[in-house]
Amino acid sequence: MKLYSTIMRRFYSFLCLPLLIMAASSCQFDDTELQNSIDDLTSRVEALEDFQEQVQGDIASLQEIISKLDSSVTVNNVVDNGDGSWTINFSDGTSVIIRNGQDGEDGLTPPSITVVEEDGTYYWAYENADGTTEFIRDGDGNKIPVTGEAPQVRINDDGYWEISSDGGKTWEDTGVKAEGGDGDSFFSEVYVEGGILYLVLADGTVIEVPMTAELMFDFGTDGDTLYFAAGESQTMEYTMSGAESYTITKPDGWRASIEGNGLVITAPVAENTFAETEGVVSVILFAENGQTFLAEQPVKIGEKPVEILDYVKFSITPTPGKTNVLLTIFPNNMDITYIATAVEASVIDSSTDEQIMNDIIAQYDEQQLQAEILIGMMFDHEITGLEPETDYYAVAFGVDADARAYNTYLFKVPFTTTGDVSYSDAYVTGNINHWWHGDDLVLHNGQYFYITNFLNPVITYIDFEFNDSAASCYWLVSSGDLTASADLYETTISTGSVLSKGSPAPYKYVRYGQYTISVIGVDADGQYGEMYTALIDVTEDGKSQDYELFDEYFNNNPIAY
Repeated sequence: MKLYSTIMRRFYSFLCLPLLIMAASSCQFDDTELQNSIDDLTSRVEALEDFQEQVQGDIASLQEIISKLDSSVTVNNVVDNGDGSWTINFSDGTSVIIRNGQDGEDGLTPPSITVVEEDGTYYWAYENADGTTEFIRDGDGNKIPVTGEAPQVRINDDGYWEISSDGGKTWEDTGVKAEGGDGDSFFSEVYVEGGILYLVLADGTVIEVPMTAELMFDFGTDGDTLYFAAGESQTMEYTMSGAESYTITKPDGWRASIEGNGLVITAPVAENTFAETEGVVSVILFAENGQTFLAEQPVKIGEKPVEILDYVKFSITPTPGKTNVLLTIFPNNMDITYIATAVEASVIDSSTDEQIMNDIIAQYDEQQLQAEILIGMMFDHEITGLEPETDYYAVAFGVDADARAYNTYLFKVPFTTTGDVSYSDAYVTGNINHWWHGDDLVLHNGQYFYITNFLNPVITYIDFEFNDSAASCYWLVSSGDLTASADLYETTISTGSVLSKGSPAPYKYVRYGQYTISVIGVDADGQYGEMYTALIDVTEDGKSQDYELFDEYFNNNPIAY
């Protein structure tokens, strides 16, 4: 080897003259110390040569890994060899061995060879002694892709790493010393997380290689039997991975196929008297390595039986208003999911409990049903849109949202909505008297750029007047003309904002159009007064040019940036 012969030649030349002098002055000479020095030097040289071969092997392993990544080959598994190295087994049956973590030889440091990704292609690069990174280039100055020729490395006579990009014809000194480091390896970290193999190079570069997907098929039904009407089709949002091919089997008369939107299963029509009414749809997966996987889904024509949780009970307390009711519900099982609502007494009297529960569930689509589901104790759960002075029942029952089916008995308590109510004399008016367009405000004061709203570009402050009895108010600005809405009073209280007497005027983002402002005064005892409403036409022609007035409003109640 070049490194070994050069060092040994220099060493023997250095020793030549002292040996001649010693030989002339004495007939006896103890060369034990000399021999130990030679052995130690030989061991160091051999260690450097072995380390150089290891580093070249690491470069070859990195090149192989990048090639697999470019070829969409995945990693089956990673095996810890127990000696500071790992074996990476790929899905195409090949493998590479790399050294992991702080497992380099003591006092030996590898060259900072790395890869840099640009536009989906990895190129060879190295880190200079000053920490900067530059590409390794061929004789024409072109960057060298990792899938091309791998760079060669060697340790020169001075103990520094050199790199060759032309097969060893020419060499470039990296300025990185091979001896005297902390013994770090070419790969600083290797780990698997979330189905990805992460390889971290010594300079911090991270390479991600996908792990081979597990051979798996899931119908997405938790194995529960699927019930069909005759001729009905249902689409399964299945999950499949790791399969090279698959086969589907089904009962006689049934159809099953994987289509663009899922696995579609179709029951036989009622006229097909030779078809099976129940059975199993099976999907058999075949992997490239010969492994198979079987998934089965029971299917049946008929209605899904309802499993009633007869131990679940609900206590319901209604507090009726004129057009609403507040329900307080206590289930004896806090994990049950349920629906609570109000049903007219005439419907309760003319239908079975089962019909009522099915009809309530049927009025919601999947997303709406999820939004209606309650769990645990509920206080003042409001139901609006009721008729005044009308008989109702507050009802509650358990629901399996995924199956869209009730799973408890129906619990019901009668109540009657009220007629006219007595109000406090607290009274508050609110009006939109001025509005400004955000673009105009920015021209007036560039700092207002931060309060502009693209969707609702018009800004207004709302002026309120409180009578002596009013201590606060609920207020709401609604799009359109809602002055005749029967629910506006309850809606203003349930969704409106609260403003205390003496507070600065609040702001509201709007667009040009018609708006209803509703205000309900509240006295010091918390009693509500009559509602004030006003219909406002926010027009472009009516926008204000009084920017000093806007400054005054803004200074009293700044809009959050």
